[in-house]
Amino acid sequence: MKFRYLDGLRGVAALVVVFNHLMFMFVPYAINAGGTPHGLGPLLHNTPLFLLVDGDLAVCVFFVLSGFVLSAKFFRTGEPGVVVASAVKRYFRLGIPVLGSVLIAFVLLRLGLMHNLEAGKLTSDWWKNFWQFAPNLKDALYEGSFGAFKNDSTMYNPVLWTMKLELWGSFLVFGSLLIIGKLRNRWVLYGVLVLLLWRTYYPAFVLGVAACDYYFNRPEGAVRQALERGWWVAVLAAALLIGSYPITELHGTVWANVPGFWPVQAHTLAAIGIVVAILSARGLQRALSSRTGRFLGRISFPLYLLHFLVLGSYTSYLFVHLSHQMSLKAAMLVAVLPTLAICVSAAYVYAKFVDEPAIRFSGWMFSRFFGGKAPEKRADLMADSDPAPVHGVATARNS
Repeated sequence: MKFRYLDGLRGVAALVVVFNHLMFMFVPYAINAGGTPHGLGPLLHNTPLFLLVDGDLAVCVFFVLSGFVLSAKFFRTGEPGVVVASAVKRYFRLGIPVLGSVLIAFVLLRLGLMHNLEAGKLTSDWWKNFWQFAPNLKDALYEGSFGAFKNDSTMYNPVLWTMKLELWGSFLVFGSLLIIGKLRNRWVLYGVLVLLLWRTYYPAFVLGVAACDYYFNRPEGAVRQALERGWWVAVLAAALLIGSYPITELHGTVWANVPGFWPVQAHTLAAIGIVVAILSARGLQRALSSRTGRFLGRISFPLYLLHFLVLGSYTSYLFVHLSHQMSLKAAMLVAVLPTLAICVSAAYVYAKFVDEPAIRFSGWMFSRFFGGKAPEKRADLMADSDPAPVHGVATARNS
């Protein structure tokens, strides 16, 4: 069973990450209420429309999807071997595209093509902080191979701060499946894990596992029946509202009188609500499974990995060049469309020549050294290609 509509959801989340960083670059007030409140800034930050640029929510959606997708084969077959296979392949599946993105960043920096400092002087102090160091190939190789997964080096591609969470969250999923995946009281244990990990991003992975377990093992469950009778609309509406919870300043927003949430807690709850609702929403499933949805799903991980580099190089250069000929606002608007076109085009090429070969290579490695089944020629993206996204609170944490 292939959940193509969840691939589409991942693609939409990747676009939200791109919009988040565009806003953080050009209109920082929209993300963290920093800078001057002008234009779209207050409208996006102070209302539920923040959902459209909420990179932290997109990150949590990625992680819930990882928990769900990485569990699907196990709950469908009941075979522990599929968990072991996924665990063996995981590092290579993530590591090859990550290393490639870091080497691209190294080349851009070495050639002097990063123009974020000049652009940041015109728009965002945050945007000036990146790539202010001399490139070193040894450091780049370390970051792409190990540093990003230890989260002690994300200088070349700042969005890689999520890779540590994605890798270890994946192994949290695998361990949960192998240890408690067949226990009768596993639902209690899911809850215990969520509570123990509550002030981190890891509950999103556990909730994804629990949702997958319920989907496959409780097809006639009361919750699922209620959702399919139309309650998914209320769940989705509530999830989207909670998902608009700001990542920083509450003053002036619709949440000003509702303090107490930690943003990641709010966004984790919103993410699981969105996924659960879509699992029962036939119309949304059709839309997300459309040709466009499938395409966005296919390029979602490459789009996540490459967009920040495009913003630092091409977008920043174009914006600075245009700012000498027109107003800053006009320069921002003119720079957006070609940026999106280049991001999508670069992601497509990267998917075809790096990301999908990485999926096949990870399958070949398992087959070659562990005697597993050889991978299909066309990779099952939902089985092995879930990305981890980015947002923008400290470093690039604003996807």
